[in-house]
Amino acid sequence: DHPEWLLKSAGLLFGAATIGVTILMARRAYGPTLPQTSWVAPLLVAASTPFAFWTVAGLENPLFAFLLVLAALLQLEELADARRWPGWSALVLVMLALTRPEGVAFAAAFLVHRCIVRPPADAARRTAIWMTVFIACTGLFALWRYWYFAAWLPNTFQAKVVDRHLTNLAAYATAVADPGRQYLAGFISHVPVLLALAAIGLTDPRRW
Repeated sequence: DHPEWLLKSAGLLFGAATIGVTILMARRAYGPTLPQTSWVAPLLVAASTPFAFWTVAGLENPLFAFLLVLAALLQLEELADARRWPGWSALVLVMLALTRPEGVAFAAAFLVHRCIVRPPADAARRTAIWMTVFIACTGLFALWRYWYFAAWLPNTFQAKVVDRHLTNLAAYATAVADPGRQYLAGFISHVPVLLALAAIGLTDPRRW
């Protein structure tokens, strides 16, 4: 009678799982840390207003966050140990792309990361496997969606973009009153400290 309870409970579950995976990812990325600093990363995630709000909103956002952090953890594990199959992070990124269509963009970022991080000896073969898994799975799903719905993207995407087109992306980016540009500016103005910390981290190639 109350499906929203199930949705909100699932959101809380995925939100908690995201924080848990964040702890594991921080340990994998930076190694053993002092007890007083090991909770910095999960606390930053838990204290994020958008994360807390959307976790209990009953939508797909907490699942999306969980899959994204899990994919990052798996990728770090795969790059650190050449014995691991390199396709697990790709499969999770496939699920990310199925959860929200813009998840495909994260796969590009993950691919760049795999190319710049010091890879194992057979990096080319492992990267090829990774790309094959992602492209094959997302491609097959896109073909099925087009066959069934006669559309490459879900109707939620169509409803949000209305009459906007990727071919006009440059015009949108340069228009001061564009809602997408205003959203991005608002996001930057709300999290300058986190963005500064991320930029500082990128200055050290060992942390890439």
